[in-house]
Amino acid sequence: MNVHSSKIYLHGNLAGTGLMRNQTSPIEAYQNATSVVIAFSVDLGNLDIVVSDHSGSVVFHTMVDATAGSSLSIDTGDWESGSYMISLCNRSDICAEGIFEIDDDDE
Repeated sequence: MNVHSSKIYLHGNLAGTGLMRNQTSPIEAYQNATSVVIAFSVDLGNLDIVVSDHSGSVVFHTMVDATAGSSLSIDTGDWESGSYMISLCNRSDICAEGIFEIDDDDE
């Protein structure tokens, strides 16, 4: 399995727009070979985190208490190749969303 290491670009109000006045994003998400890592730079409270595949089926779901300096690692090592959407929403349905790819390669 070949997964490109990269930043997952998040968009939406929870990703920074309307939440913070500086240019630091409160949430950063990165994909590596076998996981997606989400880091929180500010206290955001309880977040509902959902990852869906290209057909809209939920492949991962959890609720976390996102505090400054905390992070979450999602194991993607045995997921099928394709496009996935990650969505992080608070109780007020203010969300951040992003898309990432997993490619199967025998390289």
